[in-house]
Amino acid sequence: MNPVIIVGLIVQWIISRSSRLGGAVVGFLITTGILIWGDFAYGQGNYLTILGIPLPYPAFLIACTIWYGFDTNELINARKTGNKEKQALKSPLMNDTRVVNFYQTTQNAWASGKLASLSKSFENEGKKHTEDFIKKYLPYQGSALQVFFEKFPPLSGEFLVGFGNLNATGSNGYFVLTNHRLMMRDGKLPNFRIVILANVDTYQMQGRINKSLVFKMRSGQEITFEKPAMYPADKILSTLITQRIDP
Repeated sequence: MNPVIIVGLIVQWIISRSSRLGGAVVGFLITTGILIWGDFAYGQGNYLTILGIPLPYPAFLIACTIWYGFDTNELINARKTGNKEKQALKSPLMNDTRVVNFYQTTQNAWASGKLASLSKSFENEGKKHTEDFIKKYLPYQGSALQVFFEKFPPLSGEFLVGFGNLNATGSNGYFVLTNHRLMMRDGKLPNFRIVILANVDTYQMQGRINKSLVFKMRSGQEITFEKPAMYPADKILSTLITQRIDP
């Protein structure tokens, strides 16, 4: 692929990491720049190449049109995400002292390496600017974190370990895992329940077709989540059950 195009893609990717909307806008500018540059190159009798294969001018125009389509889709999604972000930041939840403390405790715990044995990425994320950290883990409407904050408010010394939503827009929340609790949705009945990790004796996935995640508590009680669409990684869940991790 031509070096100019490669550089354009890299620049767009770098900017998108800090601002999705900025990346989308830059994408339009880069695509337009490549279109003008390519049009001039073809006008001089030159060819653009992909993997060493010359790209005919009509194919170049089609490629630019498709690229514009991706840029447009990215811009639309970025605007939607921006609106959802503003809505989440204005949520009364963000003024709840328990939620504010939860974010602070989470970032401090991650940055200090409390979960380094699970993944180095926790520590790297925790060292981000606080505003960027909070924006990445906002309680979007319908998200797992929103449900968690509203129905099972954070406890003192509790911090986030992971969460799962059924789609990329942050809605259809499915589970939230903290250092003390697992809030999870049942796949058969659309309700959320809490499992206190310190009270778990064993857990296992049962069944082959209609699977169930079953927790056997030290009290003898069983807590079953039928047909789970998603659940925490076994390594992380088992570690939190066998080891108490405090801030």
